[in-house]
Amino acid sequence: MKKIRILHFELDHNLGGIEMFLLNLYKEIDRNLIQFDFITQSDTPALENDLKDLGANIFKVSNSNNVLKYRNDILKIISLKEYDLIHIHKNSLANIIPLLCAKKRNLPVILHSHNTRPSTGKISYLLHIINKNKAYKLANEHFACSNEAGKWMYGNLHYDIIRNGILTDNFRFNSQKRKKIRLSMELPEDAFIVGNVGRFTKQKNHEKLIDIFNDILKTNENSYLLLIGTGENKDFIKKKAIKLGIINNVKFLGNRNDIPDLLMAMDAFVMPSLYEGLPISAVEAQATGLKTYLSDKISQETELSSVVNWFSIEWDACSIAKLILEGTKISNNRTLSNDEIIKAGFSMELSAKFIQETYIKYVTSESNDFRKGFGL
Repeated sequence: MKKIRILHFELDHNLGGIEMFLLNLYKEIDRNLIQFDFITQSDTPALENDLKDLGANIFKVSNSNNVLKYRNDILKIISLKEYDLIHIHKNSLANIIPLLCAKKRNLPVILHSHNTRPSTGKISYLLHIINKNKAYKLANEHFACSNEAGKWMYGNLHYDIIRNGILTDNFRFNSQKRKKIRLSMELPEDAFIVGNVGRFTKQKNHEKLIDIFNDILKTNENSYLLLIGTGENKDFIKKKAIKLGIINNVKFLGNRNDIPDLLMAMDAFVMPSLYEGLPISAVEAQATGLKTYLSDKISQETELSSVVNWFSIEWDACSIAKLILEGTKISNNRTLSNDEIIKAGFSMELSAKFIQETYIKYVTSESNDFRKGFGL
C-alpha cells in the first residue's frame, strides 16, 4: 500500500510545545503506513535532525511577511509532493495562507489549536478575529489541545480534543538518571534544582521566573535554575541574572533532546506563563513526578496529577518562592504520577491512534466524497 503523505505546518526555530508534540506523534504513529513532512520558515528549525532521522522531509519556504512568495513556495511543494492531507498547527489564525493553499489544491485540512492567545501582539489578535469564521469553513477537521484552546480558535463550533500526549515510559522516574545528569552538570547531589522548559518569549514570563529563583536562592544558597529552550528574550534574561548576581546558579541549556532526564534531575518545575493552552512541558514534568508550580493564567485542564500546585500571577516573587520552598518539605513518590498521566488519557499512544484513524479515513474509498461536502 502506498504511504499516506501528510504535510505539517510548521516548525519554528525555537523549541516549543508544537515541535515536541509533532516529534512524539511521529515516533508513535505507524511510519510504515504514514509519511510526515514539514514546512518551516527557519534555516535551523527545532528538532530538525530528530525528525529527519525518523524519515521526515523538511522544506524551507519564504518568510510569511513576503505573502506572495510564501504562498507560491507552499503551492509548489504541495503540487510536487502529492500530499493526501495537510495538518496545520496554530496558536492563532493571523496567518491562514496554508489553509487557502490547501483549498486551492483540493486537499483536506486538519486545523489544530495549540494555545489560547496569539504569540505576538495586537495585529495578530485582530487578524485572528477576522479570519476565524473563514478558517473554520476551510478546514475539514478541527482539533484543539484543550477546551480553552478550542474556544479560542473555534468559539462555540464543534471541535475534537486531542490530548498533548507524551511517550509516558520515557518519563517514568529513574533515580540513576537523576544522579547521572547532576553529575554531568557538576551539580551537588543535595542541591535544590528548579527548572523550566519553554521558549524565551514574553508569554513564558522568564523575567518573573528569575525573580522567583532569586528569592529561593536567598533562603537556600545551594539552589540552581535550569532553563531549557531558546528565543528572542534569552539575552535579556541572561543580563537580568547577571545584574542580580545569580548567574553562576542559572544554567542556560538551550534546546535539548534529553528533557526526560533533565526533568528527573529537578526538584521543582515552575511555569509563570502569562497564558497557555495545555503545555506539553507541564505534562512531561508531572509524568516524572516532579512538583509542578503553575500560574493561574495556564489552563486548569493542565492539572493531571497530585503534584500540581497553583499560584496567582499577581503574587510577588517572594510569595511564590515561599510556596515552592514549603513544597519541598513534603516528600512524594515520584513514580506514581506517571500512572496518573496515563489514566488521564495523555499517553501519545492514544492521541496517535485517533490522529492516524483520522488520516486514514481521508484516503479510503468510502470517504472520497468528503470533497463534495466542502465544495472541493
